[in-house]
Amino acid sequence: MNADLIQPEMDRFEERLAQSVATDSPFMGRCVSYAAENRGKRIRPALLLLSARLCGEVTDAHIDAAVALELFHTATLLHDDVIDQARLRRGIPTHNARYGNEAAVIFGDYLLSCALVSASSDELAACRGTLISSARAICEGEMEQVFRRYDLTLSENDYLRIVDRKTAILFASACEVGASLSGADERSQKALYDFGRMIGVAFQIVDDLIDAFGSEKTAGKSLRSDIGKGELTLPFIRLLSVAAEREELAGLITPDAGPGGDSRLAALLERYDSLEYSLGVARRHVAGAKAALEHLPASPARYALFALANTIIDPNRFAAARAGASAASPGAR
Repeated sequence: MNADLIQPEMDRFEERLAQSVATDSPFMGRCVSYAAENRGKRIRPALLLLSARLCGEVTDAHIDAAVALELFHTATLLHDDVIDQARLRRGIPTHNARYGNEAAVIFGDYLLSCALVSASSDELAACRGTLISSARAICEGEMEQVFRRYDLTLSENDYLRIVDRKTAILFASACEVGASLSGADERSQKALYDFGRMIGVAFQIVDDLIDAFGSEKTAGKSLRSDIGKGELTLPFIRLLSVAAEREELAGLITPDAGPGGDSRLAALLERYDSLEYSLGVARRHVAGAKAALEHLPASPARYALFALANTIIDPNRFAAARAGASAASPGAR
């Protein structure tokens, strides 16, 4: 992605984000400072601002919308880390590891309230429903994932529906809101929504592969959380659908799996090429995302969106998964 294309807007976004979470509470301030020191990649704000630039000019309303989406996303990460009992994120201790679960949950709630304030400006009235609906969809997706733990009937379509809600919806909404606030027509808004949704699905697939196959040292975050909680991601769903050892697998993917199950799962995942199959699904989603924007005029913004999509399936992103595929122990419980 050409960062220079939207760097001034990203700088404005960072300033507004800092303003939106400013607090007089010294205790909340500790969490705010810790979060500021260890920020993420800002993919969703970048998608929103690039979509805006593709369709017109970037305004203050775009900045407010980007802040609201990023705050909501960060809040969900805080809560996810508590649920997963994660100890690392981006190579450093998570909020729950440093300050405890209670503080992490409260700080997540604080960021949610800040997101609502950012979304309440009059300029966002037309897209406020999209922002709120996204938050609702994420909760629905996460809840379905919780209730379908250890469900060996979970299909690939079921998995993609969950991913669509819990992850891809924020990518899609970022692109759609960026276009909408720039006055884009409905066809262009729909195209950008589809673009964001498909790269969001690809992003989650690769993230799940890193969780299953990667190394914590390379990934910089706690891994093996998915299968350890019985959450079947694409490589395991694929394995269940093609392996002759399905009955054995049913005994390995349970809360009571005995010693040795982890290494056996790793061997079966490798034997049946679950990593390569899942990467293929991610690549097809990225290809579909690019095709969705074909009718929009060629421009630096469209090129930057394509480049951002390519980074999701760039070999450098899942190098940890490839390197760890033969040695990893998915399912550490």
